[in-house]
Amino acid sequence: MVPSEIGNLRNLKILGLQSNNLAGIVPSTIFNISTLEGLYLVNNQLSGHLPSSIDSGLPNLESLYLWGNNFRGTIPKSISNVSKLQDLQLEDNLFSGSIPSEIGDLPNLVQLSLDNNSLTGFIPSTIFNMSKLYSFSLGINSLSGHLPSSFGLRLPNLERLYLYDNELDGVIPNSISNASQLILLELSGNSFSGPVPTTLGELRNLNYLNIGSNQLTGEPSTQELTFLSSLTNCQNLKTLVLDENPFDGALPTSIGNHSGIQFFSAERCKIKGNIPQGIGNLSNLRILRLEDNQLTGSIPIEIGKLRKLQVFYPDANRLQGYIPSEICNLRKLGELYLSDNNFNGSIPACMGDITSLRVLYLSSNNLTSTIPSSLWNLRDIVELNLSNNSLVGHLPLDIGNLRAVTHIDLASNELSGEIPSSIGNLQTLSNFSIAHNKLEGRIPESFGNVINLEILNLSSNNLSGAIPKSLEKLRYLKYFNVSFNRLDGEIPTGGAFANFSAESFIGNGQLCGAPRLQVPPCKTGTIRKSKTTKLVILICILLAIASAMVVLPLTILWFRSKKRKGNSLDREDASILATWRRIPYEELYRATNGFDESNLLGTGGFGSPSNVLLDEDMVAHVCDFGIAKLLREEDSLTQTHTLATIGYMAPEYGSEGIVSIRGDVYSFGILLMETFTRKKPTDNMFEGGMSLKCWVKEALPNSIAEVADTNLLRGENFTATKDCISSILELAVDCSADSPERRLDITNVLTTLANIRTRFQKNVART
Repeated sequence: MVPSEIGNLRNLKILGLQSNNLAGIVPSTIFNISTLEGLYLVNNQLSGHLPSSIDSGLPNLESLYLWGNNFRGTIPKSISNVSKLQDLQLEDNLFSGSIPSEIGDLPNLVQLSLDNNSLTGFIPSTIFNMSKLYSFSLGINSLSGHLPSSFGLRLPNLERLYLYDNELDGVIPNSISNASQLILLELSGNSFSGPVPTTLGELRNLNYLNIGSNQLTGEPSTQELTFLSSLTNCQNLKTLVLDENPFDGALPTSIGNHSGIQFFSAERCKIKGNIPQGIGNLSNLRILRLEDNQLTGSIPIEIGKLRKLQVFYPDANRLQGYIPSEICNLRKLGELYLSDNNFNGSIPACMGDITSLRVLYLSSNNLTSTIPSSLWNLRDIVELNLSNNSLVGHLPLDIGNLRAVTHIDLASNELSGEIPSSIGNLQTLSNFSIAHNKLEGRIPESFGNVINLEILNLSSNNLSGAIPKSLEKLRYLKYFNVSFNRLDGEIPTGGAFANFSAESFIGNGQLCGAPRLQVPPCKTGTIRKSKTTKLVILICILLAIASAMVVLPLTILWFRSKKRKGNSLDREDASILATWRRIPYEELYRATNGFDESNLLGTGGFGSPSNVLLDEDMVAHVCDFGIAKLLREEDSLTQTHTLATIGYMAPEYGSEGIVSIRGDVYSFGILLMETFTRKKPTDNMFEGGMSLKCWVKEALPNSIAEVADTNLLRGENFTATKDCISSILELAVDCSADSPERRLDITNVLTTLANIRTRFQKNVART
C-alpha cells in the first residue's frame, strides 16, 4: 500500500512509485500535495476513484500517469481546472462512463491517453479543438458516433491518433488531411464505411496507417484501389494495414511506387486480379500479407527482388501455375504460406537453400512429384505443412535433421515406403500427421523418444505389426489415431493410451485389447484361422450356389417327370426339412472337395442348392428358397406356395404372383448382401422405407467399411478384402434390381464371382 504519510511532504514536486506491485486504495492525502507537479503511479495494482476535488488538491500538477492499475469510476469533470496539466495518461484501468467534455478546456494538454477502459458515449467535440494536442489515444473502449466533418482543422500539432477498437461509424472525413503533422493514424476495429479518402495522400509525414477491420470500400467508379495510388505521396510511409475491408477491387500497378514501405497487409479484402509485377520494386518490404482474397494468376517472378522480405502470405487465394524458383532468392524469408491455392508442378528444390525458413506451408494445392531432399536440410524450420497434395516417394532418414521442428503435416498425399526410425531424433516435435498416404511397414519404436509429442496421426495407411509399447512414454500425447491400417497385436494400456477411444484403432482387423476399444480380447496359445482363407471359402460356397442355379433350368424337366409320379414326395421332403441338422460351411467345403464341380448337386424334390438361409451365427441352412421350381407342362409361369422367403422374394412375385428364374437371381443377390454384411433383410433396423438392399446400395462405393461384416475386415490384407467385398456387394445390387429385365443372367453371376475370387487371390499374393 501507499503510505498516507507521504501526503505530509509539503514541498514534494515529483512522486514516482511505478512498477512496485503496490495495491489498495491511494490515500486521499496524495491528491492534496499542492506542490506536486508529477504523479507517477503506473504499473501497480492500485484501486479506488479519482477524487472530485483533484483540481483544488493538485493545482500545480503537470503530469498525471496512472496507467496499468485498477482505478474505476468516472473521470471527474473537475480535472479540467488543473490548468497546468500537460500529460494525462489513464489507460489500462477500469474507468467507465463518458469522457467529460470539460477535458477540452485544458489549455496546455499535449497528451491524452484513455485507452483500454470501459468508456462509452461520443467523443466530445471540444477535444477536436485542442490546438496543442500532439497525441490522442482512445482505443479499446466502447465509444460511438462519427468523426466531425471538420476533423483536423483545429489539430495542427496532432502527430498520433489512436481510435482503434471502438464503435465509431460514418465516413473518414476528407478534412483529416488538415492534421498535416500526423505521423500515426490508427482507425482499425470500428465501423467506418465509404471510400478511403484520397486526401490521405496529403499527409506527407505519415509513417503508419491502419484502417483495417472496418466497412471501407473502393471508389465505385473504378475497379482499382485508387487510394493506394494517392498514398505514394507519403514518402515516409512504412506500415500500411488494410485488412478485413470489402474493397472489392484490384491492386493498382502504382503499388510499385511505395518503395519505402516495410509492412503491407491486405488480408480478407476481396482483392481481385493479379499480383502486380511492380511488387518487386518494394525493395524495403519485410512483411507482405495478401491471404484470403480472390487473387488470380501466378506469383510474378519479380518477387525474387524483395531481398529483405521475411514474411510472405498469399495463401487462400486462387493463384495457380508453378511456384517460381525466384522465391529462393529471398534469403531472409522466415515464413512462407502458399496454402489453399491451385499451384501445380513440383516444389522447387532450391527451397532447401532458404536456411532462414522457420515456417513453410504448401498445403492444399496440386503439387506433384517427390519432396525435394533439400527440404530435410532446413535444420531450423519449426513448422512444415505439405498436406493435401499429390506428393509421392519415400520419407528419407534425413527427416531426422529437422531438430527444431514442432509441427510436420504430410497428410493426404501419396507417400509410400516406411516411416524412418530417425523420426525419434525430433525431440521438439509436438504435432505429426501422415494420415491418408500409402505408407507401410511397422510404426518405429523410436517414436517413444519424441518426448514432446502431443498429436500423432498415422491413420489410413498400410502400416502393419504391433503398436509399439514405447509410445506409453509419451506423457503429453493428447491425440492418437492409427485407424484403418493393418496393425495387429495388443493395444498398449499404459500412459496416454488409457484415455484413447475406439475411434483411434478402428479398421485394424487383428488388434486386440480392452472391450471399450471395440476390439476382441487378446488370446494366448491359440492359432487363429486366416481370415483370407475364410473369405476364399465363402466365395467358393457362393460359387457353388451360383453354379447350381446355372443347371436349374435343365433340372426343371427332370422335376416335371418326378412330379407326375406323385406329389406326395414333395410333402415328405417338406416335413423332413424341419429336422435336418445345421451344416457349417467348413463341413460343406470338406465334403465336396473344395466345391469341385464333380460334386455339383441337382435340384431336389423340395429345393435347389440355392435355397440357403443364414442364422445368427452365419451358419448356412438349406430351405425352400426358390420360387421358380414349379412350372406347368405348357411352360407357362404359375404361382406357388413358398416358405421362409420374406425379404428374399422378388418384387414381381410379391405384387403379381409371377415366378421365374430371374426371381431366384434376385434372392441370390439378397443372400450375398446378408452373407457379407451379417444383416438379415428382416432385421429391425430395416423399416420405414429402409431395406437391406437400399442400405448396401447407399454405401457403395466409398463407405463399404460401414456396412461390411467387421469380422471380415479384421484380418490381414485389409485393402484387398475391402475391395473384394465391395465388388461382391456391387454384384449383389445388380442381381437384386427391381426390374427382372435388368438383373444379370445367372451364368454371368457365376463368371463375375469367379473373377472376383481370382482378383482377390492375386491381390493377397502381392502383399
